[in-house]
Amino acid sequence: MPELGQLCLVLALCATLGQSVFGRAGAQRRDAAWMAMVKPAAMAQLAFLALAFLLLVSALLRDDFSVRYVAINSNTAMPLIYKVAAAWGAHEGSMLLWICILSVWGIAVAVLSRQLPQQFVARVLGVMGLIGVGFLLFELFTSNPFLRLFPTQGRISIRSCRIQRWPAIHRCSTWATSACRWCLPSPSPRCSAAA
Repeated sequence: MPELGQLCLVLALCATLGQSVFGRAGAQRRDAAWMAMVKPAAMAQLAFLALAFLLLVSALLRDDFSVRYVAINSNTAMPLIYKVAAAWGAHEGSMLLWICILSVWGIAVAVLSRQLPQQFVARVLGVMGLIGVGFLLFELFTSNPFLRLFPTQGRISIRSCRIQRWPAIHRCSTWATSACRWCLPSPSPRCSAAA
């Protein structure tokens, strides 16, 4: 499933790149065929991003701990509503939600601007596509929510889940004994040889 989410992000990037190029170049060249391709590209972008976001929510609901985002931001004891909210609770998920909201605004521009000149709408959607390309590149290369944990562990050790108090106690006792060594005089070699 995470691979399908990754594919959706890549396809959304392609659609957004097409939206940006055809929108700005079509408006510049006054090519009606290129400007007509901008609205379907914006719709494809929203479809792929919405599917990617739903796949992230699905991975959280299924407790798919092979996905790094799920392993970091969820656990099996978490209530259902918190698992859904975890989809946008961390950086990667909130960036994906932000890009989805940006594409919803692109669709709003495409649908509600029928009375505006096509060249103007194509330019606006082209610039919105350019912003979307930047966000999607950032999402894919620096904060991807669909990265897998390799190798995936079949079991989680009970020892790793417990709070380990021993290292803290050991550290404190080490500091205390080293402080005592500096404060207390050590026996001289002559005294130990005489005994």
